[in-house]
Amino acid sequence: MLHFVSDRTGWWNLYRWTEQHSVEAVAPMEAECAAAQWEHGYSSYTFLSDGTIAILAHRGPLQQLMTVGTEGKLTEIPLPYTAIKPYLASVGSKIALIGASPTLPQQIALVDATSGEVEVLRSAAEIPDAAQISVPEILTCDSDGNQIVIAYYASNGSEPVGTIVRAHPGPTYQLELRLDWETQFLTSSGFAVADVDYRGSTGYGRAFRTALNGNWGHFDVNDCVAAAKFLVTSGKASSDSLVIFGASGGGLTALKAVTADSTPFAGAVARSPIVSPRSWVTTAPRFQRPHAATLLSPHSELFAEAFRRPVAIVHGGEDPVAPVADVRSLVSGLRRRNADVHYLELDEVGHFPSGKALVETLEFELQAFKKFVQSRR
Repeated sequence: MLHFVSDRTGWWNLYRWTEQHSVEAVAPMEAECAAAQWEHGYSSYTFLSDGTIAILAHRGPLQQLMTVGTEGKLTEIPLPYTAIKPYLASVGSKIALIGASPTLPQQIALVDATSGEVEVLRSAAEIPDAAQISVPEILTCDSDGNQIVIAYYASNGSEPVGTIVRAHPGPTYQLELRLDWETQFLTSSGFAVADVDYRGSTGYGRAFRTALNGNWGHFDVNDCVAAAKFLVTSGKASSDSLVIFGASGGGLTALKAVTADSTPFAGAVARSPIVSPRSWVTTAPRFQRPHAATLLSPHSELFAEAFRRPVAIVHGGEDPVAPVADVRSLVSGLRRRNADVHYLELDEVGHFPSGKALVETLEFELQAFKKFVQSRR
């Protein structure tokens, strides 16, 4: 029997093609049971030895594990995890997964589908006893009549410095409710961090997810700006200490956010950004090119003369996803205008810096955040 995922109801749900040549919903729910469709190689459902089906259900920022019994009963399995990678696998009557939470590092675990018992097979580095973990507060704000979700991490540094609004990569992806040491590095350095699930994010249904089609560089920017203003009015941020960050697709959002005179941000920091969406349609990985094309809008392109705030950019010299030539061209244009631009190019580094390159990247970005905030005071 063929099983497949479809969003015909507005949500990615699991279906089966029956012997009677009809389509049958296996577990209808208002949740996404698949990852962003430009990503390949994932498994968001799996079949156990007794016929039970395990499904990953994504609702807003929260990811949950569900099972469907042979009689069609849908059951949630309570887990200590809020983020589960879409790599589900069956081991007899157990479910193998990779899970994490804001206070738990990523763990490879076996979950008993009947009892819900979790057996941790391997865990990432343990949390040091002295570590002060900033746990996110889930907030919502309005942006153009849409409810936008924010994961807000308060600063736990000795002296608060400012607030970093972060646009997740993708751009069709989502914020992740898991322990992230880059976030903790920033919060321990005095910055609050606000991750934004802007329009185009997964976990909120098809209408929200496809809203960014033809609007990249517009709706995502509006939502990040709305989040920043909400943090100010709610007393969680100061209007003179806001900066914005984004990586990859989120890097475009961050850079576009400082091209308007009315921007609330003191500056933008971008890591491995896509700075020429039109050329990216031809240079993106082949399976991603149709998705890249649907995102394009008149707002997508970046022009050096449009920038109104300082920027800092980190890029790998061997980036196969976002061509470094595009970034060099933008930086050269900004320098010709005597704009305030800081650029770090990492030799022999691809789209995702790691090891020593990541340490250098984080230090460069932190100094840029501090400089931009101080320039407004």
